[in-house]
Amino acid sequence: MKNEELEKESYVKIQLEYDPKEYKFEYIKKMHLILLRRLKDDKVVNIFNDDVGFIVQYNLDNNINFIVTDYSKTNANGDKIVKLAHYIDHPNNDMFIKYNEFDCKKSRLIDCRLSRHSFLIENNEGKCIYNLRRKSKPFDEVYNSGNLTNMLPGSMLLVTETRKIPGYPDIKDTITYGINPEILEVTTPYIWSKLQEKYITVYDEKRFAQLKQQYGPRIPKGTTRGDLTISFEVDRYLKNMAMLENDEHNVYLHNGNINDTFVNQLVKK
Repeated sequence: MKNEELEKESYVKIQLEYDPKEYKFEYIKKMHLILLRRLKDDKVVNIFNDDVGFIVQYNLDNNINFIVTDYSKTNANGDKIVKLAHYIDHPNNDMFIKYNEFDCKKSRLIDCRLSRHSFLIENNEGKCIYNLRRKSKPFDEVYNSGNLTNMLPGSMLLVTETRKIPGYPDIKDTITYGINPEILEVTTPYIWSKLQEKYITVYDEKRFAQLKQQYGPRIPKGTTRGDLTISFEVDRYLKNMAMLENDEHNVYLHNGNINDTFVNQLVKK
């Protein structure tokens, strides 16, 4: 891949990464336009305005992908709206399409790229990871500072997320663990639970297989070992807390027994 910078104006540069054997960019600065030309058929497949932070090519899953940040639009207050867009060039059927687009807060490549094929999407939902295939669930924090990532193996990143039970806003847990941003799977052997104040061991393949066999179709397709660990070891704990909270002022406990404490409190003089 070729790395190139287009100088839009003083101190503002547009970063390009692309295969020069497949494409070339033509910058018409006076018109604020960037042309993407496919060399195989000498066709301009797309025209970008120059309100972009970067354009990066990835050949992945038999597709030719381009990731772009665009800040050409503004909101009612005049603030720039940043979008991270994923385009796919389909040379066989001669289509250049926008495959995905997300609200984003930052436009520079150094701020957005987490690993080779993953990007940070930071918006009102929280911080998500996009790996060119799908977007992760939102996290409270994705720790991607250089000093920290240098301590971690491979392309692992540490993340923190809040787990809640619907209808019980005060019952929640904050968990921290490592994730591979390329495949969006838990990669640390442990998950730290702030509420339980302990390290939870991520299920191994044997335990994972046992639970999948036991619960069958109740476990959604695509569930990973990390997903199942969080569901069974974190979410179940929160649900039990919710049931105990319900029990406190109910005549019957969730196990069917009479709530002696509550009944006696009602009738005593």
